[in-house]
Amino acid sequence: MNDTITSTTNENVGATNLIKTSDSSSNTDTNQNITKNNSSDSNTNKNVSSNKKDNQIKAAAGEPKTLTQNQILAASKTVNSYLKKYGKLPNYVTIGGYKFSMNEYAYMLSKTIYYKYNKKTTKITIKYDINNPSKPAGVNIYGKLTKAQYYTYSKNLFAYMDKYKKAPNYSTTKLGKIQYQTAVYALNKVVYYAATHKGTLPSTLSLNVKKTNKINKNLPKYTRPDYTPVTPPASGGNSDSSSNTVSLSDIKDAASRVNAYVNQNDVLPKYVEIGGKQYTMPKFLYLLTAALANINSGSSKGITPISVNNPVKPTGKSINGKMSKAIYLSLAKNITNYIKKNKKAPNYANSPLGTIQYQTLISEFSKIIEYVANNNKLPSSVTINVKSSDPINGGSSNNGGGDSPQTTVLNDKYNGESLAQYLASTKNCQVTNSAIKSLVASITKNCNTNKEKATAIYNWMSKNIDYSFYYNSKKGATGTLSSKSGNCVDQAHLSVALYRAAGLAARYVHGECTFSSGSVYGHVWVQVLIDDTWTVSDTTSSRNSLGVVNNWNPYTYKLKTGKVAEITF
Repeated sequence: MNDTITSTTNENVGATNLIKTSDSSSNTDTNQNITKNNSSDSNTNKNVSSNKKDNQIKAAAGEPKTLTQNQILAASKTVNSYLKKYGKLPNYVTIGGYKFSMNEYAYMLSKTIYYKYNKKTTKITIKYDINNPSKPAGVNIYGKLTKAQYYTYSKNLFAYMDKYKKAPNYSTTKLGKIQYQTAVYALNKVVYYAATHKGTLPSTLSLNVKKTNKINKNLPKYTRPDYTPVTPPASGGNSDSSSNTVSLSDIKDAASRVNAYVNQNDVLPKYVEIGGKQYTMPKFLYLLTAALANINSGSSKGITPISVNNPVKPTGKSINGKMSKAIYLSLAKNITNYIKKNKKAPNYANSPLGTIQYQTLISEFSKIIEYVANNNKLPSSVTINVKSSDPINGGSSNNGGGDSPQTTVLNDKYNGESLAQYLASTKNCQVTNSAIKSLVASITKNCNTNKEKATAIYNWMSKNIDYSFYYNSKKGATGTLSSKSGNCVDQAHLSVALYRAAGLAARYVHGECTFSSGSVYGHVWVQVLIDDTWTVSDTTSSRNSLGVVNNWNPYTYKLKTGKVAEITF
């Protein structure tokens, strides 16, 4: 059984026995076939392909902030078809090339009903990362709801999600407590009716769903991939409070990401994200060493994280040599026992090669676990060649300091090159335009540092500019500002113009990226120079922030045009 679905506009669907919808002239089950809906967004299922000319790819990628009501109506047809076939909700629905959880989809459904009821054509603002209900429950539901009643319940649903950022266990109605899954199903049927009746909502909604129905036994689950596992938080200390078991596969994946970060930056991150939760490096060291014991014994059991404080004063010697499997396993066991006993990470670990500093321990054990992930076995030995003065031993828990963003795979150290070209006005980046200059003055009027200016500009872009799908440049900076929307290229034009008008050097980056939807697109983003760091700025997704990208994978992107002062396509 396939638990994933893609929104289409040509599904043929018959009646369902779970729910009845009626308009003012009929109380019978809906049994109309769905034909192609020409009013739905024409970009819903576009595939972005390579443009071989000039070794460029078309750039249009970004994560939507809004969806049209027609897109939600089209998705309701597919969900209806899935429900009819499997009798349960899917784990996620793909709309316009992006995957949305059922919680996010339920929010969109309730908003669509709200706008339809009030005869508004307003776009649906997407609310990302709504958590599942804690314990869905309800009663047998049989009866009829009027339009005014299901409208009120829809409004209550999105109000609850806005307030708590999670789905409710049930909806209280005149028919009784409707379990969450049935409530989503009912909302979808209302919107499906509108999709097949020229946008008109049904006058009544008849329900006959038992609490033991299959739909209520399956709670959809979907976790959106997060490709920024290692961005430092504002302060040290443990960032998560999870007591759930972390699987060995998740620890292997995290070790690979930490190792990739170290290879790029020569220092440890301050935390690694696993399953949507942040694990500081002391806690991650415990997961690594405890996982090694299970892997060695052949156990597939995960590791239960514990509270682990930072080491007091990490220290160690330069290490150059090889450790056998028996030695590094013994070392891991000693570290695990030390952490359990003292609830803090060690400053160093004694080994035949000398005292290995805390940061090097994490780096080396991450390499070992990554080896296991790639080879399904422990390495017979590990070779270490690290000096006590190397950057790795000055990073993570005691690197502290400064307002400059820490360099990641998308943030580069400034190498002293001339900045004149990164401050200049160009055809699509109208730095000297009066509207651009006036806006920048307003945005940054209370800012004192470069970081404050860059953050204020980024936040203004993220809040005020919507994403639109089309290829390459179409509007430029001034056109994007006027229309308050743009694709990735035009949003980059406006971002660069604003940064440069504020006196901040900024440049374009053009690459091919794998997005969290799984799709590969041409994409353009920005780097703005903050002190000594070219810092990533990608405003196409509300899940991103200055210096942080969450909606595409920074470890697999392919650079195309490169990092340039001007984009001409």
